[in-house]
Amino acid sequence: MIIVPEGKICQTILELYNKDGIVVEPAGAIGISALEIYDKDISEKYWCTHMWR
Repeated sequence: MIIVPEGKICQTILELYNKDGIVVEPAGAIGISALEIYDKDISEKYWCTHMWR
């Protein structure tokens, strides 16, 4: 399990909207936020992010 700070999730939501025009809810931004935080730790590993409705 990876812990993602709430501020990072908010930042990701805003970046996705402002840069790409994508509207996501916080649950949808958590996986992307985690990948941005831990990208160096997982660059040589397999990974997946699970999202559901």
